[in-house]
Amino acid sequence: MRPTLRAGWWRSRLGGWCRRERWRPMPQRRPYESTEVSWTKSQADLAAMFAKHNIVSTRFTNYAGQAIVEFMLPEKQWPVRLTVAVDTRGSKAEAARELNRIWRVIFWFTKSKLEAVETGLAEMEREWLPYIAIGDSTFGDRALPEVNRLRASGSFTGLLLTVGREEGDER
Repeated sequence: MRPTLRAGWWRSRLGGWCRRERWRPMPQRRPYESTEVSWTKSQADLAAMFAKHNIVSTRFTNYAGQAIVEFMLPEKQWPVRLTVAVDTRGSKAEAARELNRIWRVIFWFTKSKLEAVETGLAEMEREWLPYIAIGDSTFGDRALPEVNRLRASGSFTGLLLTVGREEGDER
């Protein structure tokens, strides 16, 4: 016997659309919003992953509404800093959930970069270049304004962004 479907079952599948209603997009959830993994477990997982990749000098910090990971690249010993803002407004439980979420995002971001290096898709230095710490900022923080200035002045030549463009084309 085939199971019967309740009337209007397709509305839930299509995010609430039907003939009489307008399209209503499904509410967007932030990545890892429902994670049950504690931020301390995420840090422990990061430390284990760093050890696997011969990254031994590490530091994890939760300070002033920021989650910060710092480590030294193996061989070259370049300092890398990842800084993510953490929204600590709201109750203690909400702040703890946000901290758990942010550290899980950092874990998976870092894992994907290290796996790309491990499989030969990227080189360690190039993969982490934007996050190389230079004083209180990173290489990416310092290079981006210069890149934007060159782009605005029209000095970006020979890049894929300019291939196939006609003179005067403002795409």
